[in-house]
Amino acid sequence: SIDLLEEPDLLITHAVTPGQPLQKGDRMRRGEGGWLSWQAVETGKPAVMEDYSAWANRRDLYEGFPIHAIAIIPIHQRERVIGAINFSRGEPGNPFSETEIFAARQLAQMVALVLDNANLYTQLKHELAERKQMQEVLRINQENFMGYFNMGAVGMCVTTSSQNWVEVNDQLCNMLGYSKEELKR
Repeated sequence: SIDLLEEPDLLITHAVTPGQPLQKGDRMRRGEGGWLSWQAVETGKPAVMEDYSAWANRRDLYEGFPIHAIAIIPIHQRERVIGAINFSRGEPGNPFSETEIFAARQLAQMVALVLDNANLYTQLKHELAERKQMQEVLRINQENFMGYFNMGAVGMCVTTSSQNWVEVNDQLCNMLGYSKEELKR
């Protein structure tokens, strides 16, 4: 399973293999169970146990469920731990080897990278949506402005701070007797 920190004192299960008591959405508050998960999150180091079935602090939901070897690997993202990946074995006398722990740590790094990329992608999509919305508002405002500007009832112009004419409407040209090009020059 994969548990991620949603708050400083709350781990939520986001992925789980089928056929076990743990379900997606399960919650573990700090100090209320999930001791090995919290140990891995707090220390930033794997929490490994050879026989979880005999442990006094085993989670109640695993009562009668065959879990023996367990390895909980913290997921590091930059300088902080954001959750843990949990591995377990149902057969007794088959603890996790150092090589398997190393491979699990590598997998946790890949999970962190995937989660980081997913966050960046979500942020980028949000920023692009905001930008498109702002561009649409700007386009509408510009159309409205040009509609009023070219209405024809009043002579209008847009000037720079140094009094140069950037844009003039037809009514201003009629009033002054010059073409748009002449007035812009």
